Amino acid sequence: MEVLVKTPTRKEIIEAVKNANIITERPVHMMKSIELIQLLKWKRVEERNTKGIKMVKPGRPVDPNSVRQKRLADLEARRSEGRLHEGKTGRPVDPNSARQKRLADLEARRKEGRLHEGKTGRPVDPNSARQKRLAAAKQKRLAAFDEKLAKAVLEKELA
Repeated sequence: MEVLVKTPTRKEIIEAVKNANIITERPVHMMKSIELIQLLKWKRVEERNTKGIKMVKPGRPVDPNSVRQKRLADLEARRSEGRLHEGKTGRPVDPNSARQKRLADLEARRKEGRLHEGKTGRPVDPNSARQKRLAAAKQKRLAAFDEKLAKAVLEKELA
């Protein structure tokens, strides 16, 4: 004799939760059906259900021997052991590339405590229009300062 298991409708699930006097954070009609089914399972309402509705877990059953489940179990084990990124494959690093040499030099200077020695930032192009304009403004300021300084020296000599 085969027993057919009926998946309950949303209305039946809500009614079962109300009949079980389960207190929820939100009103029952605003909760997802899966959450309500979980609440019913926690309260073991299946055994004392008055309507004879048997609750079943929704969705497809999980095969623990499937490749995906094995991969997920291995991933969880590595995550718990703290070696999640171990054995990752990717593009190999060329130790002779310009970037790797620069990173090695940077790390060596960091260890020696002279990280900010030498060049930092983007190099300045002295022939750019902005640099020429800044140099002209600096010359102008120096000339004005020299005139003021010369005046101050003359006034001291005369006084």
